[in-house]
Amino acid sequence: MSKPQTVRPEAMCGRSCHCDHGSSLLTRLSLIQGEVLEAIENRGKVSLHHLMEKQHCSPCAVSMAVGELLGQGLVRVSEEGEEVMISTLDPLEFTPLRTMPINRTVKNQGMFVRALRRDVCRHCIEFGEDGLCHSGDPEGCSVYHFLPEIAWICENVQSDKIEDYVQAVRTNICTAKCNHSAPDGSCQLRNRLDCGLDRYLSLVVECIEGLQARLKKHA
Repeated sequence: MSKPQTVRPEAMCGRSCHCDHGSSLLTRLSLIQGEVLEAIENRGKVSLHHLMEKQHCSPCAVSMAVGELLGQGLVRVSEEGEEVMISTLDPLEFTPLRTMPINRTVKNQGMFVRALRRDVCRHCIEFGEDGLCHSGDPEGCSVYHFLPEIAWICENVQSDKIEDYVQAVRTNICTAKCNHSAPDGSCQLRNRLDCGLDRYLSLVVECIEGLQARLKKHA
C-alpha cells in the first residue's frame, strides 16, 4: 500500500488560501472530520464540494480536516470527472464477501469491516484470489460474526498482553455465544485452525484498536 500523501489545504480548495489558521478554525476541524466519517459510513463516499457547501466555515477548513484524515490513512481522495471524492482507503472493500454474518450492529460498522478487510483478510489463508472468503467455519468467519463483541473487548481490555484478549474472547464469545464451543471449553473448530478469530486475533485487535483510537480523536 502506498504511503498516504500530504495534501495542502489550498491545493484541495483549488484556490489560494486566505483563511484564518488560528484556534477559532482548529476548533471546527474535529466536528468536520466527524461529519466526513459519518458521510462515508452512510454512503461510501462524499464529494468535497458537497462538504464545502454544507459547512458554515471556509473551504479551507474543510480541506484541512480532510487532509488530516488523509494523512492518517482513514480516507482517500480521488477525482471523478470534475468532482473531488472522499472515500474509504482500499478498493478491496468493494469486493463482496461470500458471507458477512454480522447479525447485530456496531457503531461505525462499515469502517470496521473495511479496516478488517484491509488489515486482516488480505493476510488470511482462506481469503482467495477471487476476492471471496472461503472460511472453514460453517457459520461464516467468526471475526465478522462476533464483530460487536470483539469491538467491545478491544474497547475495554486495553492491554499490552495478547493473553488478556484471548481470555476475554474465551469468556465473552467462546463460552457465552459460540455454537462450536463444548461445555468443557474445548473447540474442534479452533483445534483444526479453522477459527479465523483465534488464528488472527493479534491482527484483529491491532486493527480494531487502531481504528477506535483514530475515531475517538475525531468524535
